[in-house]
Amino acid sequence: MSAGFSTINTVLKIGTGTSLTKITEIKDYPSLFGQPDALETTDLEDTIQTFVPGVASQDTMTFTCNWDKTKFTTLKALEGTSQNFELDFGASGVQGKFTWSGLLTMSVNEGSVNGIREMTINVFPSTGITFA
Repeated sequence: MSAGFSTINTVLKIGTGTSLTKITEIKDYPSLFGQPDALETTDLEDTIQTFVPGVASQDTMTFTCNWDKTKFTTLKALEGTSQNFELDFGASGVQGKFTWSGLLTMSVNEGSVNGIREMTINVFPSTGITFA
């Protein structure tokens, strides 16, 4: 039985080419690898519906971060330019590395009494995710 792993040391890196760096710490990460559409293959002789996998859907990927004006400004300057992304599980990605490309936008999250000011990195993937 596996004991599981903590999300401690999960790091998002951003950059161009192979030069990727951590720009800010993240508080959460989205589901990786979209679910494929189900394409129905049922014919008139079948007694149950049958399916094959179709194209996988990749939603906008959102990463919540604590507010930091300098980091927000740095990330905001990257909007509209293709970036490479790497999400590392564990120190230096020892538990896995996920890579993809896409465009990012920045947003400032809502606030409330007794809350933490946050920002969100929104990533629109332009490639599939690879795992190493």
